[in-house]
Amino acid sequence: MDLKSFDTLAMPVQSREEWRLTLEFLEGYFRNRGIEHPVIVEVGIQSNLQKAFYERFLGARHIGVDCSDKYSKPDVMGDALSPAVLQRALDMAGGDFDMVFLDAAQHYPEVKAYFDLWGPHARHVIALHPIYTTEAHPDGMRRLWRELNEASMGEYRFASFRHVVGSDSPCFRYQFGTGLLIKIA
Repeated sequence: MDLKSFDTLAMPVQSREEWRLTLEFLEGYFRNRGIEHPVIVEVGIQSNLQKAFYERFLGARHIGVDCSDKYSKPDVMGDALSPAVLQRALDMAGGDFDMVFLDAAQHYPEVKAYFDLWGPHARHVIALHPIYTTEAHPDGMRRLWRELNEASMGEYRFASFRHVVGSDSPCFRYQFGTGLLIKIA
């Protein structure tokens, strides 16, 4: 991965280190499996800054899904809990996705519903963000990540990349982190 080029792009919510490590892992994962142009669907794109990274560093085809076009233009706009929205994304991809990145909701019932709807359509990787949160932040992704780790019967391998933002005081620290569930074939 061209790290000089990496530093020229606008950063998404993830910290530079967390995002770089995530992309380096994914680059190696896809390359080692001969997947030259992975299809990645991202549910919850907000500013859609990740798209450029996926395209440039992974050679990916990125499909962004969001319920709003306030901050950026999603490829598929609508309620991502709707089977019709999922079907539009599947149609764009020509079938299932190589990776599903879930970052659309933070409260557990919605997070779990997104995972249950979109997760089965990931051929290789499901990414969750944020998986490490503080008490002041909704814990939906953190709870799902923990449950999946505890309940895994060998269907996934787990990798995570985390960062801490803020001072040394616990009152002003925020942790986010990206969790990757790698499907076992």
